[in-house]
Amino acid sequence: MPEFDDSANGRPPAIRLEKVSKIFRDFWGRRRLEAVKALSLEIPNGEIFGLLGPNGSGKTTTLLMILGLLRPSSGEIRVLGKPPGEKSLRARIGYLPEEFSPPEMLTGEEILSYYGGFFPLARPLLKSRIAGLLETLDLAADGRRRFREYSKGMRRRIGLAQALLHGPQLLVLDEPTNGLDPIGVQKVKALLLDLRREGRTVLISSHMLPELEEMCDRIAILNRGECIGAGLTRELLSSKSRQHVLLDNAGPERAQAAAELLRQAGYEVGGIQPAKRSLESLFLAALKEPGNPDGGVAEGGGKTTP
Repeated sequence: MPEFDDSANGRPPAIRLEKVSKIFRDFWGRRRLEAVKALSLEIPNGEIFGLLGPNGSGKTTTLLMILGLLRPSSGEIRVLGKPPGEKSLRARIGYLPEEFSPPEMLTGEEILSYYGGFFPLARPLLKSRIAGLLETLDLAADGRRRFREYSKGMRRRIGLAQALLHGPQLLVLDEPTNGLDPIGVQKVKALLLDLRREGRTVLISSHMLPELEEMCDRIAILNRGECIGAGLTRELLSSKSRQHVLLDNAGPERAQAAAELLRQAGYEVGGIQPAKRSLESLFLAALKEPGNPDGGVAEGGGKTTP
């Protein structure tokens, strides 16, 4: 596997897997399932990397091996230049599991204080970070509510807060937006992009493809434990043989005229369609109509009624 050249600082890749396999066996030692098969990946520093795949594709098993919570059956893993599970890595990695289950009777503030106690953070710094994360993730008003009273989205956000509490260099997230509404998803996206700008590395495992498409610098697609595609997101999604032409202030007649000019120039025009926005952008814009605290007007549709 070619070595990643981090020329800016001479560091190895944030995560490196070389021909990693994981075989689960039954009580008698008989081979039951090969969850990951000869997987080789390199995740550069300071990028957001998406690990995609259907349920049962080996995503969570891969994350657990990277974190040192599972041992690979074969192959080699390096995390921030060290073997996974090494004690010195603990303060440099933040982890959000797919199911975050702290004690239900604790409040949000108490949960973060509890997890913060595992790291060498001075008490004033810990309190400041707890307050900042609760504010950033829209939980400031709910910090003293018990976890058992939290909605699914609130539970996800407090789990993300605990992963960020100690300022990790590497963040490993398993389905981070599961249960979040569109506004919560947007806030998490903005937060992760800010972390990338700070030079931190984020590894996300998810099957929420539109979210990863917007955020990830690189992606890898797993299926039945094997990598069936990997690379820069923009290159994997681009088509060299097809190009989109965007026309502003052009109604159907002008669009047809432009298409005819292209045909005369020898190009094949596959079709003409009105520009389309995503349902997510429509939803977020609708929440910014007059009368909403955020202000603004929803594009192309006026007000909606409950």
